Amino acid sequence: MYADHTWPSGSMGIDLFKKALQDIKRRRVKSRYIVEITKDNLPYCKELMKIDELRHLQGIKGNFAISEREYIASATL
Repeated sequence: MYADHTWPSGSMGIDLFKKALQDIKRRRVKSRYIVEITKDNLPYCKELMKIDELRHLQGIKGNFAISEREYIASATL
């Protein structure tokens, strides 16, 4: 997952999505997240770090995810 600074609060702030991420961990699927970590999303990033690998990249624009079989992207305003 490659996402801008708004993604951590959206993913960890919505229970349904948070449970899906925890389910991924429970099934032992390896996932990595590259996001822009800011002071506003730091608590959410700390929660994400408990689930899997999290990396910081300054100035990210856009969101997308890839796997062995598919590419998913969402529009960002």
